[in-house]
Amino acid sequence: MAYDRFLAICRPLTYSTRMSQMVQRILVAVSWACAFTNALTHTVAISTLNFCGPNVINHFYCDLPQLFQLSCSSTQLNELLLFCLSILMAGVPVIFIVTSYIHVAAAVLRIRSAEGRKKAFSTCSSHLTVVGIFYGTGVFSYMRLGSVEASDKDKGIGTLNTVISPMLNPLIYSLRNPDVQGALQRVLTGKRALAFFFKELMSQKSEANGTAVTEFILLGLVETPGLRPVVFILFLFAYLVTVGGNLSILAAILVEPKLHTPMYFFLGNLSVLDVGCITVTIPSMLSRLLSQKRTVPYGACLTQLFFFHQLADVDCFLLTAMAYDRFLAICRPLTYSTRMSQMVQRILVAVSWACAFTNALTHTVAISTLNFCGPNVINHFYCDLSCSSIQLNELLLFAVGFIMAGTPVTLIITSYAHVAAAVLGIHSAAGRKKAFSTCGSHLTVVVIFYGSGIFNYMRLGSAQLSDKDKAVGIFNTVVNPMLNPIIYSLRNPGVQGALWRMLTGRRSLT
Repeated sequence: MAYDRFLAICRPLTYSTRMSQMVQRILVAVSWACAFTNALTHTVAISTLNFCGPNVINHFYCDLPQLFQLSCSSTQLNELLLFCLSILMAGVPVIFIVTSYIHVAAAVLRIRSAEGRKKAFSTCSSHLTVVGIFYGTGVFSYMRLGSVEASDKDKGIGTLNTVISPMLNPLIYSLRNPDVQGALQRVLTGKRALAFFFKELMSQKSEANGTAVTEFILLGLVETPGLRPVVFILFLFAYLVTVGGNLSILAAILVEPKLHTPMYFFLGNLSVLDVGCITVTIPSMLSRLLSQKRTVPYGACLTQLFFFHQLADVDCFLLTAMAYDRFLAICRPLTYSTRMSQMVQRILVAVSWACAFTNALTHTVAISTLNFCGPNVINHFYCDLSCSSIQLNELLLFAVGFIMAGTPVTLIITSYAHVAAAVLGIHSAAGRKKAFSTCGSHLTVVVIFYGSGIFNYMRLGSAQLSDKDKAVGIFNTVVNPMLNPIIYSLRNPGVQGALWRMLTGRRSLT
């Protein structure tokens, strides 16, 4: 909102382009994504604490400082995490707000007429009042290192945060804003201004763009009717093998005590992701083959796009976490158990989900701002970003794809460079072979996953979709999830033994 005021007052000529609908949606989506990441990190971190003593909270709702006081575990790391993330989550926005209003104040003070200055300042005063109340109470609540005993003062601050601030916001904005006052008056008097506004907006959009597309047509893998039963059987078989294989590995990891280690914890999460990735795309494709209905509603297409990118991006970061695990196990064996504790494992998985959520939401919101008013035929078997030909979206896909793939790949290469150096330092050939064998499965999965992913998304310019893209799509959605359990089980004696004992009904001797 501070950035909006800065553009409106300091950059009025370019305001409409710099604060377009797409920019507004991206700003809101990024706000939600960053907040989701922060909340998930704290929730996962506090879930690792032990609560075995007093259970009375001197407050009227559950919050981090109050829970820290009741934990039997050391909360020093959690408090430091809260303090650091609070600086990041509050400090960065405050710097942007202050910077924006410094420019606004400089621009307003250059206005010669007192009436003009008063009008410009009045548009910002409501926002500044809300900012002062919100950050004032928030800083007092969370920017404190060390567990302070909860008191009535904390309850008062909590009341300001949860009750007074939300109650004052509409009063502050409506009392000082003639537009809001007028709109409220029209709504209360039954003129239905809001409905009229949206009706006019949609009619203008239709006149400008023609008839909006409400559904897409997916051509699928084959257009020959005689080949559809063959494709259906092949992909149904692949789906059953993938789900069965991954769930078998997950069950073996949960049942077998010997597999309760960080490496297998990540492998279990990878199995869940593989089941999710193939379930997002293949069942809907199979249903279309059976019903011969190829249309997909606009909302369903965006939903599929979001969940596919969410799960695939978690895969990126999870493979990185597995590389870091192998680095610690081989290069830092003495400190492995402390550096890869249960809390670290959960934080790595939570951060993977949060980063993937941010990326998937950004692309989904960005593509939802596009107008689809012409052809609606997609030469593919699932909805993906490739169907757009808008330069900004393509640049966003390339840039974010570079970050989401480039950063994990860099970390994976760095980890394995250290691993290779450590393994080559082992004198015995048997020792080197054993060390490399623990990494072979992971490296195979990494090469297949990133090879197909880079070809699919790291291309600037809208190339016409072809059978080559469909083949890469099959690799992404079917072959990768199906190969993962085969690669890990065939090359891993621990998983093989656990699966055999589970199938034969024997228990591990531990």
